[in-house]
Formats: sequence, C-alpha cells, structure tokens
Amino acid sequence: MLRKIFSVILIVFSLTSYAQDDEDWVVRILDSVENYYIQTDIAQSQKLLSSTGLDTVQEDRIDVARYYKLLAYSHSNVEGKTEDFYSNMNKAIRIASILEDNDLLGELYYNLALGQKELGLLDLAKDNIAKATQYFKKSTDPTGVLHMLSFKAELLYEEALYQESINLLLENKEQLIKNEDSYLEINMNVFLSENHLELNNIDSALYYYEEVKRVDLSQKSPDEVAYYGDLKAYYTTLLSYDIAGVLSEREVLTNESFIVSILNEPKPDDIRLQENYYNIASKYYLKKGNKELHALYNDSLITFVKENAVQGSKFMEESNKLVLDYDDTLKRESSLKNRLLILLAFLIAGISLTIFLLKRKNKKNKALQKTYKSKVASLSELEKNNERLKANMLGLKKYIAQLKKETQNLSNISNIQEQNEKIKELHNNVKLSEHNLFGNDKNHLEIINELNAPFFSRLSNEFPDLNDKDKLICYFVSMGFKNTDIATFMNASVRSIESQRYRISKKMEIIKQTNLKSFLTDYRSTISG
Repeated sequence: MLRKIFSVILIVFSLTSYAQDDEDWVVRILDSVENYYIQTDIAQSQKLLSSTGLDTVQEDRIDVARYYKLLAYSHSNVEGKTEDFYSNMNKAIRIASILEDNDLLGELYYNLALGQKELGLLDLAKDNIAKATQYFKKSTDPTGVLHMLSFKAELLYEEALYQESINLLLENKEQLIKNEDSYLEINMNVFLSENHLELNNIDSALYYYEEVKRVDLSQKSPDEVAYYGDLKAYYTTLLSYDIAGVLSEREVLTNESFIVSILNEPKPDDIRLQENYYNIASKYYLKKGNKELHALYNDSLITFVKENAVQGSKFMEESNKLVLDYDDTLKRESSLKNRLLILLAFLIAGISLTIFLLKRKNKKNKALQKTYKSKVASLSELEKNNERLKANMLGLKKYIAQLKKETQNLSNISNIQEQNEKIKELHNNVKLSEHNLFGNDKNHLEIINELNAPFFSRLSNEFPDLNDKDKLICYFVSMGFKNTDIATFMNASVRSIESQRYRISKKMEIIKQTNLKSFLTDYRSTISG
C-alpha cells in the first residue's frame, strides 16, 4: 500500500517538475524572439513562436499575450499577412487589458501612436499617447511617463508648434536630466536644437547641439556607454548636417569653425547625408574664394545626384504602391477600429524598436537628400529629348501625346478626390509601361516635367530660387495631395515635407495670410486656364 502511495506521489512530482520546466522553456523562447530574432530573422522568429504551442492555450496569461504581440510584429513585414497582424494585435491588447498589464498596454498604445505619427495622424497619436501615459503611471516602469512626455514634445514639433515644444521640454528639463535613462536627456537636447533651428535661432540650435555632445556617460556601465555613445554620435551627426544645411551664405563664415569641424570628419557612409556633405563643402569653399575646391565638390554633387536618380525612381515606385494599397484597404474597412489596425500595418520602423522601449536610433531616419539646384529644362531642350526618344522608341510620340491629353482632361475634373484618384491611376500606368517605353533613359521626375511643362517652366522663371525638389513638392501641393501622400511619393518623412513647405513659402515670399496650398492651386489654375 505504501509503495503505491509513494509511486503516485513520485508521478505527481515528476509531472509538476516537467510542467515547470516546460513553462520556463516557453519563456526563454519568447525572450529570445523578443530580444534578438524579431530584429534579425523573421522566419526563425515565427518558427520558434510556433514551437511554443501557445496558440492552443485558451487561458488569459501574460506569456500568451506576449506570444500574440510578437506574432503580430513578425507578420508586419510579410506581404499578405495584414489581417493576421491585426488579429494577433487585437488578441494581445484584449489579454493585456484582462490581466491589467499596464506595462504591456502602455507599450502597445505607444507603438500605435508611433505609427499614427509617421502617417501624419497627429490627433489620433496624441489620444493614444494620453492612454499610454495613463497606463505607464500605473506601471512598474518609472521612466514610462517621461518617455511619453518626450514623445508629446515630438508631436508638437511635427505640428510645427515649435515654441510650445520648447516650453514643454524646458518645463520638465530637470526631471528629464536627473532620470537614469540618458536617452531622455539626449532626446530633449536634440529636439530643443531642432525646434530652435526651425525658428531660425541658429545660436540656440548650436547651443543645444553642443549640449547633446556634453551629456555625461561617465557613471554608466560599459554596455550603456556603448549604446548611448552610439546614440549621441548618431544625433550629433544629423544635427550638424541639419544646422549646416540651413546656414545662409553670410552665416557660413560666421560659423566657420562649426563648418570646418564637419568637413574635417570623414565623408559620411549614410547616402542620405552625402549630398549634404558635398553641398556644404561646395558652398563653404565658394565663399572662401577657393574656386578649385568649390568646383571639385560641386562636380561631386552633380555626379552624386545623377547616380542616384535611378534609385530614386525605384523608391518612388515602391512608395506609390504602398499608397495605393493603403487606399484600397481603407475602402474595405468601415469601422474606426479596423482603420486604426490598418495603420498599424505600416509600423515597420516603430515595431522594430519595441524591444527596448525607446531604441529609436533608426526612428530619426530623415530624408536629408536634396536635389542639386538647377533650372527646369527649356522648351528647346524638351523638344530635343522628344526627338531623341522618337528616334530610339517606336511609337513613343503617340504615347506621350496620349498622356498629355489625359493630363489635360484631369485639369477639367472639379472634384479634387476624383482628380487625385485619376492622377494615381495615370501615374501607375506610366510606371507599368516605363520599361518598354523609356528603358533606362527616363525617370518619374522627367515624365512629370514633360506632362506639366508650362507649370514647371513658369515656376522656374518666376521663382528661380526653387530647386527641383521644391518644384516637385509645389506640383503635388497644387494637385491637392496631402503631406502624407507627398512624403510617400518622395521617400521622405512627413516632418521633412512640412519643413520643406515652410522653406518654399519663404523662397516664394508668400505673405502669412496666404496658405501655400491655396496660392499654388490658384497659380496652377491661371496656367491651365
């Protein structure tokens, strides 16, 4: 009898130990996926998640919530898995709400706000930051609320409320600096510099740029020093090129030591910064009277722009596909909840940063690439291009004429939404036919110039300070496209488009009472009329 009792006890103990080991094994897999594989190997992440068997668990447990969160993230980059992404994210939010896991809920709402910010939906982003803040106030993360405050300052920056963003950061400066997370201090000084730069306060922008460099890491661990050191280097590089890029020719020599410090550094590997590097050097040596170095960097700038024209065309194709896919998806969804979930599908950058709440080195990928300043080709040059194309491509003349006719028809459509849909459809058709018609000799910018020659010709003559990128933005604005559409077309961030529009208004000397969109719409109508 005693032997039977002992056997039963042994079996129960063994099963309990096995269950405990199995549970620990699942947690280790989730940790591995979250801390490594989700960033480096999506396929392996999905295999590991599948091996946990958590998809069959009916209980509301934290490991199950983590499973659905990570599964959603792994689907975010896979074509055709949008619905799976939404479904798994909903499950994670539902379980986290039932379990009252404030840390996880704060993270989820924060990432939702990140995606809405990238798409220019700033009001929705602010609503979700408010929710995330409430959850972080009840969470075990002491820095969560401060991170949300820092992000709120970024949203104010995105809304061009630069002084309000500055005030918010300065009001909480002591808390942001004293906190153990050095990211908060670095990010605070970065946005103080960026805000002052937008207000044309060059001296203040330079001061906070130096403050970023002065952030003390002496009390940090070796791993923290490596991470925060990289973060400081990344942001100081971006800030230096931002500041140098807006210095006027007069200010170049006034801030000569700052410019020289940039030029003494090796040419940046980041392709988005290389054009700025050549542009700054060309401007500086021209002002110094060094014609030889000015010509050298000016030629390098021209070569750089030409070599990257084809790549820019590919970016435009991919961006337009995303816009069209997004529009089609929105038509299929009717409820606000589903529309918000669709937006989550575009959290490519934000989702990659959720492993460490505020690892946002890659979030500040600014579209710094600026096209070399040149005037739009004259009518005679356009005719030469047409003759060359007719000689090389059979039937091209008829195709171009058809496109021009369709473009003229678009100007007669009074409904802006219908007009934009027709423009997207026409643009897509041009892209699909590009290989057969143009080979490697044409890109999207040239096509747009040809189809809208009167607009670009008049714009170049009346506003010679506008560069190619400025004129392309003017074209999109005059057609009624939103900042989010323009940013997608040009492979840029919404923030950079807003800044570019502000600078365009200054170059065109538009009075404050006049809206750039209204001005360009009226301007275009006088041409088409």
